[in-house]
Amino acid sequence: MEYQKMLNTYGKTHVKESISKLNSRIRAIVQDAIQERIIYTDFTHGVTIASQKASKPEEAKYINENDAKALKSDCLKHASMNKMVNYEIIFSLMTGCRIGEVSGLTWDNVHFKKKNVYIKHGFNYSKVQNFKKVKTETSDREIAISNSLITILKQLKKEQQELFLKKGYRDEQNLVFKNSNFNIISDSAANQALSDKLKKLEIFPIITFHGLRHTHASILISHGVDIAYVSQRLGHKNIAITLSTYAHLLQNGKKEQEEKTNQILDENLG
Repeated sequence: MEYQKMLNTYGKTHVKESISKLNSRIRAIVQDAIQERIIYTDFTHGVTIASQKASKPEEAKYINENDAKALKSDCLKHASMNKMVNYEIIFSLMTGCRIGEVSGLTWDNVHFKKKNVYIKHGFNYSKVQNFKKVKTETSDREIAISNSLITILKQLKKEQQELFLKKGYRDEQNLVFKNSNFNIISDSAANQALSDKLKKLEIFPIITFHGLRHTHASILISHGVDIAYVSQRLGHKNIAITLSTYAHLLQNGKKEQEEKTNQILDENLG
């Protein structure tokens, strides 16, 4: 009963998806506790997931292609070791990586000749300031990167090496996005910086850093990139998650696909 009360209170200010995620994580902890005989009953069983806050419409979770171009251009203009978040925004926008994956990227997992990056781990923002496991098994993945992103990363590496050499600092973690203060920006700070930038540029909706991931995927899908590849690129556990998340975009292209299907059938079957 106490747990249900807590979920109900949480539901006053959070959408149903957030409550469901919280419940799933707590349920997993409870199952481990039962397995280790710390507790003997599953107090998450049979709870009701309800919210008094409406979910955002799908259109509010990403920005359009023109706004994404404007955002990238502004970030590139202001990117530096002192304003590392600009590099992070560009990277997420062009790879679809989660903020933790961006923060945890190391230079040994960036391959300029192969034109790809390997996502091997995330980053722990706590006092530990160290690596953590990626979200799921499929989150451990290889992502092809464009020539323009390669150029940007090479620019960052040069700036970083020169600054660290000047300050006599050696980064044992070999992190790509470690700034001039030898720190990795927290997820909350990254979200705030992105929000401020979008407001300044008058780009709406004001998305979170995770919205850059949605923007990346929406651009690919709208240009007809295969959904199976998009799913793999994002590191989704299975294609069903991708289909569910971006069903609205796939629906937008339904008419075009119907016309293409009928054309193929007419041309090949008469």
